[in-house]
Amino acid sequence: MTLSASKTALPNPVVPGGVVVFTIVVGNTGGAPALGVMVSDPLPSGTTFVSCGASQGSCSGPSGGVETASLGTLAPGGTATVTISVQAPAAPTTLTNIVTATATNGAGGGAMARVVVAVGNGGQSLDVPALDRWALALLAALVAWAAIRVLRRGA
Repeated sequence: MTLSASKTALPNPVVPGGVVVFTIVVGNTGGAPALGVMVSDPLPSGTTFVSCGASQGSCSGPSGGVETASLGTLAPGGTATVTISVQAPAAPTTLTNIVTATATNGAGGGAMARVVVAVGNGGQSLDVPALDRWALALLAALVAWAAIRVLRRGA
């Protein structure tokens, strides 16, 4: 029994105060059933828990900032999905979220997956330089002149 885990976050980036959905897929890539599969996901600091759902088994509400899902048994080649929704902080920042999947009969400690989410602009400036109307007119004239030269050369 070998567990795998992957994690995505949508939307990414998320607007400040918006809801981000973490989707975790746990798989059993081994030849034996994975028993007592558990997913443990410490929620990122500054977020507010909204909901949790699992394709099999159940989620328990966050305890101590950690959301837990009990997925039961995963057959060889089987997968289960856990979806956790949180409200992002109100200020731009970067969230890092790491999930761990384990099984009661697992050797090797289970699997981990990580995702990074930008809230707002992630604390980075999104200033886009703008041209005034004269610079735009000059740019348009330059593009038109270049287009005419190319067309004359091709004729």
